[in-house]
Amino acid sequence: MFHPDPEQYVTGAYIKIAYFAPAGAYGQNKVDDIIYSDDIHGPLMTQVDKAIDLIYTKYLKALISYDGLQRVETFLWPKEGFGEVLLNFVNHKAYETGIPIQIRVYDDKITIWNDGQWPDKIDVT
Repeated sequence: MFHPDPEQYVTGAYIKIAYFAPAGAYGQNKVDDIIYSDDIHGPLMTQVDKAIDLIYTKYLKALISYDGLQRVETFLWPKEGFGEVLLNFVNHKAYETGIPIQIRVYDDKITIWNDGQWPDKIDVT
């Protein structure tokens, strides 16, 4: 979690983010065109903060309003909630697979994927 270069020991210990074109932008019903992408490397704990900052400054659009002279940006997904979701993906990732966490950003949705799985049986007693 805190090592400066976790990929030195675990392949795929990073986050991959990509923005995908709207459906039909580059061909009929084609939705797999990547417009731009970024990889987030470094300690796992800082990857979450870096990914959130990058997603909210580069990948997402915000509604803009003004409170006097102060500009107010309102996003569809609150940063705090998105951060909690992303932190759970980092914590529950199956690091032995070597596959990075993948975040796909579209105009109308965000999907996050990792190779982790919930245990088959969870004993709550």
